[in-house]
Amino acid sequence: MDEPAEHIGTDHQQARRPSGSTRCERARAKVVCAVSAVALASLIAEGCSSGTTYSSSATGVRRPASTGDPAGGASPRPAASGLGRRGDPNGRIRLDQIGTMDQPVAMANRPGYRILYVAEQAGRVRTVRLRDGGGTASIDQAVLLDITGEVDGQGERGLLGLAFSPGGDTLFAYFTDRTGSIHLVSYRMDGEQIDTGSRAELLSLAHERPNHNGGQLATGPDGMLYVGVGDGGGGGDPDHNAQNTGTLYGKILRIDPARPSDGNRYGIPQGNPFANGGGAPEVWLYGARNPWRFSFDRATGDLWVGDVGQDQIEEIDFLPATDGRDAGRGANLGWPGMEGSRPYEGGTEPDGAVRPVIEYDHAGGGCSVISGYVYRGTAVPSLVGVLPYGDYCMEPIRGARAEDGRVTENNPLGVTVQQLSSFGEDNDGELYVMSQSNAIYRFVEG
Repeated sequence: MDEPAEHIGTDHQQARRPSGSTRCERARAKVVCAVSAVALASLIAEGCSSGTTYSSSATGVRRPASTGDPAGGASPRPAASGLGRRGDPNGRIRLDQIGTMDQPVAMANRPGYRILYVAEQAGRVRTVRLRDGGGTASIDQAVLLDITGEVDGQGERGLLGLAFSPGGDTLFAYFTDRTGSIHLVSYRMDGEQIDTGSRAELLSLAHERPNHNGGQLATGPDGMLYVGVGDGGGGGDPDHNAQNTGTLYGKILRIDPARPSDGNRYGIPQGNPFANGGGAPEVWLYGARNPWRFSFDRATGDLWVGDVGQDQIEEIDFLPATDGRDAGRGANLGWPGMEGSRPYEGGTEPDGAVRPVIEYDHAGGGCSVISGYVYRGTAVPSLVGVLPYGDYCMEPIRGARAEDGRVTENNPLGVTVQQLSSFGEDNDGELYVMSQSNAIYRFVEG
């Protein structure tokens, strides 16, 4: 795979609110280099070997480097065809395929409705309808939102994130346009439909490099909107964004769309670490490379962040809540001084940086970590309290459990997914899995 120039485009550190390397980096590609099935073929062909090493630490805060527990790598397996089940031979956990969509990458549950809204990378939103009584689900054929004409849906770009407001009356969407710029927009809901004429832009960020776009949206336990933004792209954070608290790149942001202020379409919530100075007021945590998927545990408020690595290490960070809130406030995940728990190219660890509780290398073919949601449903009792996670380039799904801020389990779940792109959660705490092979699955008990 050719090595393009490290610096593409101009410096865009200060691009922020609206008023009123890429190379799939060094042959392994980063999230969601992920998102092109064509890219995957060349990606895996670039000498992936077996023997991925996983390690779990006791805590994510200021820990010494862990020795880790070895686990087997994975080699590609055939994709499931048609509707069916994939899972472990013991029958404890299965993935039921509930249907297909065109490259699904994000899912949002709407409070008060038994409908899941799913983003297709190209720029469409469709729905999964959950049926009462039998636990069945079906995919609606109708397209509720189509912005394909303005979305660049190639490579790591596209319609990348969805979330609802706490009351379910507003849908937020995160996408990249054909110039690469990032947009965070809102739509009012009209019954089950999206009022496409109500669109309002909350945030716009210039983003000329095609990688590290971020894209995760989540409504936190506090009702605020959390937004994951990558470091601006290129290898090694060439614009020095992640550690610069004055930019929005390489961050998770926290904003309040319900209370706009200062001429913006959102307000700055109380408690943001830089609300009174020292950095951009939207910033909640920093030092991230590409926080492609993160989630809050609905039972505890703890925050789990899957931060996609550079060339060697994928990581998941655990940020505990205090009385169900404030998980991750002011945290520094260490990039680019650190890649996982290792110094990156001679870098140094920032003071007080949070180290990952889970990390693994690329020896077995991994390329982009995909973090899920802690399971709090009832359909699979053995999964309660477990965070499923996986990698776009490796099929096995693993599960981690944390107790009292310590990772106590980190094991394969016995289920596999090709080209894993994201996880989803419904209002009952049941979990779903999305694949760039166009499938959507649901966790069930065997």
